[in-house]
Amino acid sequence: MTDPLALLADLEKNPGARKYTDAGYDLEGYRAWLRKANVSADGARWIHVAGTKGKGSTAAMTEALLRSFGLRTGLYTSPHIDQYGERYRIDGTAWTRERFREAVQRIEPHIDSGRTVFEVLTAIAFREFAAANVDAGILETGLGGRLDCTNAIAEPAVCAITSIGMDHTAILGDTIERIASEKAGIAKPGSPLVVFDATDADSERARAVIVEHAARTGAPVCEPCGVKVAGHDGRAQILDIEWMGERHTVRLPLAGEFQARNFGIALRVAEIFLADRAGSTKSADALQEAMALVHWPGRLEVVDSDPPLLIDAAHCPLSAKALGGSLHEFGGMLPATLLWGMQRDKDHRAFLASLTESAPKNAFHRVVCYTVPGSRGTPGEELAAVARGTGLPVAVADGPAAAWRLAREDSPRPAIACGTVYTIGEFRKLARGAG
Repeated sequence: MTDPLALLADLEKNPGARKYTDAGYDLEGYRAWLRKANVSADGARWIHVAGTKGKGSTAAMTEALLRSFGLRTGLYTSPHIDQYGERYRIDGTAWTRERFREAVQRIEPHIDSGRTVFEVLTAIAFREFAAANVDAGILETGLGGRLDCTNAIAEPAVCAITSIGMDHTAILGDTIERIASEKAGIAKPGSPLVVFDATDADSERARAVIVEHAARTGAPVCEPCGVKVAGHDGRAQILDIEWMGERHTVRLPLAGEFQARNFGIALRVAEIFLADRAGSTKSADALQEAMALVHWPGRLEVVDSDPPLLIDAAHCPLSAKALGGSLHEFGGMLPATLLWGMQRDKDHRAFLASLTESAPKNAFHRVVCYTVPGSRGTPGEELAAVARGTGLPVAVADGPAAAWRLAREDSPRPAIACGTVYTIGEFRKLARGAG
């Protein structure tokens, strides 16, 4: 039996794999490979979501909304936390390792030497969602948009772009305008494009680029639905919203005002998708049901452990700013021990500055800088050199386990882990095993 992890590891090491660059990546070549493998990316069942921050949670909220209306849904997101199967959900249920293994085996005979891991993973989504006869397949881009292999779809039912910030600058460009242009590449003629609301000067410039690109492409631009945070009940945000011409009050079980904005995008996407479908008049019941279905792990997720642990996947300055601002909702967890690890290709200094400047005053007791496992992980000492500039006490750990031991020394003071998605699963296991 094929070991899917070994197969994917071999692809990761493949020197012939095409890179995501104008010179090296050929999206048309990927489409040709899909046809050769008898995998179809065509049809109006697809919903395509891009953005720097919020695209995954927006895709998940969209899926929950459509599922609450009785639609059969497929959701494809990245990266995973514990195992590859988490990237795929059909009717809200993530695949097991065995289910993922079976999907790899079905496509393995068609994999050639030029394929990348993400190309194979995306082809699996196209193939398996079609085989499951989903009514709506929601796809989150992996990187950028214009050349992302999820962009192989020709006629999406609706597309969406969430907030834009500086990330992957070596690949997508070193200005907000260039990054926005790459994200805007998912726009298709005639397919509605829901675009985030601008909240500052950078997002205004990014949005202008996207709107201009959509006009040239022939993609109608749509605004998010109106969403206002009315309060919190300790476990959810209370939102006043406008949807399908009606006003509703709902509970969103995701923390952070940015999630309320993402919800506005998801609402509009679902509204557009449902426009021609019977049953859309039951919006009040469906909304409440959808909120019970929303779950997006690793984003402002609190683990009931000793000490209490808040985990967030923030890994770029934009998401760090959102995390810092959201900590105003978690006053009972402050000041906290900050567990900080990042990949080498991220802007460490800008990330930490955005986090500390947007967070409440004296939010952090000390910073524990740890090395993220793998060749792309930044050594903890390099992060510590940056962290010392904050004036906070700094400690260095050689990995997540050592960082968690230091956090436990500070118990009952809570801990906050952020900087990368790749250690979320490890911190969860450590925290749940330490209670």
